[in-house]
Formats: sequence, C-alpha cells, structure tokens
Amino acid sequence: RIAKKSYIAMLPDFPGYTLDALKARMDVLSHGENNTWTQDERVAFFDLEFYNFDADFGFLLSWSIKHLDSGIVHDVITREEAIDYDKLDKRLCENFLKAIEDVDLLVGFFSTRTDVPYIRSRCLWWDLEFPVYGEKKHHDMFYTGRRLLKTHRKSQAAIGAFLLKHASQKNHVNMELWNRARLGDPVALGYVLDHNDR
Repeated sequence: RIAKKSYIAMLPDFPGYTLDALKARMDVLSHGENNTWTQDERVAFFDLEFYNFDADFGFLLSWSIKHLDSGIVHDVITREEAIDYDKLDKRLCENFLKAIEDVDLLVGFFSTRTDVPYIRSRCLWWDLEFPVYGEKKHHDMFYTGRRLLKTHRKSQAAIGAFLLKHASQKNHVNMELWNRARLGDPVALGYVLDHNDR
C-alpha cells in the first residue's frame, strides 16, 4: 500500500519519525516475509566519476548504471565537452536523468554524501529538473555494510573482497589519469569509465 508513496509523503503518517528514522524502519520492514510490496520495484545500481569533489568547481567525467535485470549503461564526457565551459557535463546530466526515469530504487555506495548531492548539484547548475527529494528511493550500501559487517575497512573494495572471497575487481584511482581525463584525453577517459563500470 505504501510502495507508491515517497518517504516525504509518508512522514505525516509517522509522527515523531525523522526522515532517516523512517527510511531505516522501511528498510527493516522490506526484509520481512510478508512485505511483497518491494518485489515489483525497478532497481538500478549507480556510480559517478567526477573531477573535483565539489560540484561548483568540478564536473562529471562519467556515470554508470547497472539495472538489476539487464546490462550496464554508461556515458562519458568527450574531449570537446571537457574543454568547453558552456558544454562540460550538461549532456551527461541529461542522459543520466533519462536513464533513471523508470527506476524506482537507486542503490549506490557512499552515495548519500557524494553521488546524489553531486548529480543533483550539476543538474541544478544546468537548470535540469532533478527528481524531487523522496520521489526516487535511494539505498546507500556503505551504511548497510558498516551496520552489518565488521571488516578492516568500510570501502567498497574491502567489503566486496570479503563477500566475494577474492581480491577486488576495482581498479585504483590514478591522479594523473584523472587530471588528463578532465581535459578530455581519450585514453584517460577510457580508464575512468572502466573504473566507473567496475
């Protein structure tokens, strides 16, 4: 019954709950035996790569989305866009918004503090209509891992290596390549996009 309502819309029905407390409660309920209301959700895992952690100084280099029931879709900035201040990541933002139109639940890693605010900020910069807060459900696996697991580090690579019982498949951030990518170097952008997909 409540699957089609956003957390914001549900808040008045749960007096005394904060938005975070309500999300945590729904997370618990969604794992119960009789909660079939989550079964029809369209789920997608996402990640962004960007230059500069502050969206007012930086811009997107690439994004990658893995729908639960299909392959990866992604986009990467071009050399022409990277060196044109009036273009930069506008096309990437537009394409990201199109790619999540039919998604009910977005899943990321440390995305509450990085990816979601970053893409929202970049879309606002370009006057693009970002989904209203609470319209799309969002789950940050960083907090799930931190809450449920005791690993030496809480990074995606460490948790992934632990759960999969082998070394992480993720390649590492190379500052030289990121600096070259922000200027549109095709080889560097290929590396960034591969990192993004992994």
